[in-house]
Amino acid sequence: MMPNAQQMLELSSDLDAVIEASPDAVIVLTPDYVIARFNPAAVRQYGYPTDEIIGQDVRAYWTPDEGVSDPGFIDDVMAGAVVGPVIRQRKRRDGSTLWVSLTGVPIRRPGGTVVASHWHSRDVTAQLIAQRERDEQISRFTTAFKVSPIGMLVATVAGDHTMANPALCRMLGYSGEEFLAINGRELYHPEDAQLTGETIQSLRAGETTSQAQRRRRRHKDGHYVWVEETITVLERDPDSTFQLLVQLRDIGAELERERRTKFLVDHDHLTGLANRRAFERIAEKHQRAASDPDRIARLGRGSLLIVDLDGFKLYNDTHGHATGDRILVAAADALRGVLRDGDVAARVGGDEFAVLLRESEGAAAEAVAARLVEAIATAVEDFREGTPRVTASVGIADFESGVAVTDVAQRADAAMYRAKKQGRDRWSR
Repeated sequence: MMPNAQQMLELSSDLDAVIEASPDAVIVLTPDYVIARFNPAAVRQYGYPTDEIIGQDVRAYWTPDEGVSDPGFIDDVMAGAVVGPVIRQRKRRDGSTLWVSLTGVPIRRPGGTVVASHWHSRDVTAQLIAQRERDEQISRFTTAFKVSPIGMLVATVAGDHTMANPALCRMLGYSGEEFLAINGRELYHPEDAQLTGETIQSLRAGETTSQAQRRRRRHKDGHYVWVEETITVLERDPDSTFQLLVQLRDIGAELERERRTKFLVDHDHLTGLANRRAFERIAEKHQRAASDPDRIARLGRGSLLIVDLDGFKLYNDTHGHATGDRILVAAADALRGVLRDGDVAARVGGDEFAVLLRESEGAAAEAVAARLVEAIATAVEDFREGTPRVTASVGIADFESGVAVTDVAQRADAAMYRAKKQGRDRWSR
């Protein structure tokens, strides 16, 4: 004959001590689902006082869905099985809801007969809420990851890729499967590898949680794509490595706009030569470098040339500005054709040009000036159209230690006017 609820209360004192001291809620049920034990932890967890709930049918506290499934758990325990942990929803006395992890164990008499079921009930509401929030965050992250127009990947600190989104695949030309088989180091530009390594070490050391840099990453076809790359610590695992979220934005067009803007700031819009401001800056820098004795011994001081077109104003007034512009462009092209790499030509006025010869001075500078005079005369010959020839007068001044660039330019300018007075289409010092 099975014990009733009162008899279950009279179980051994050892069992009573364990039940009363348990930090988890403990509920003991008779075979007919009657609550025979409800320890202090259960009182705190569910809010029912012992004298109110002992002797009650546990099914009265279940939802309709639980009333269908949970009797089977109890029956399994009464049949000798250990059940759980199973996660179930329960109601507190105040009507609030909690989630509990239930584990059922059979209580046996010395002969082995199961006389009751012993249930540990642990409140896992906070853990489930946290897990649900985490799952929602992961779901939101996964959705954003997939649809983001910015290239994104998840990688380990060792460079192994674990996720790559479609935007990144389009940007660098690899399929998602190919990305997972590639180590990130294979995509570094050789000149950027050290910087990337330093960034990752800084993140690993906890010095920062996110860093952004402009870098180059290799496309599948071999060329490199300029990207703004932001690396963020996604998840830190203190026992091993951690996950990094890498966001890559293609900035090739942006860099080209920056390059073009900088070019326009420093260059003449018509001829493409450096403008006055840029030339003065370059000449000042050259003068400082040219004062170094070692450089002088190896390369010399260099020289500055002022080039002015003879007869240009008359030609421009006679044939119009459009044709005059063609003369200026032809003269600029002639300058480029004569100068060596490293030399600098600039348009510093309407029909006035300046030339920096970094390594030519003295007779070598004079030889360059002579070639410039000839090249410009030849380049503009096709534009005569019955007017006097457009030629060039060139003045030369060598750089000297301790002499300001403005003084060098004034000497070259004075030499240019001497060339004009001497008959034009020539150079002078």
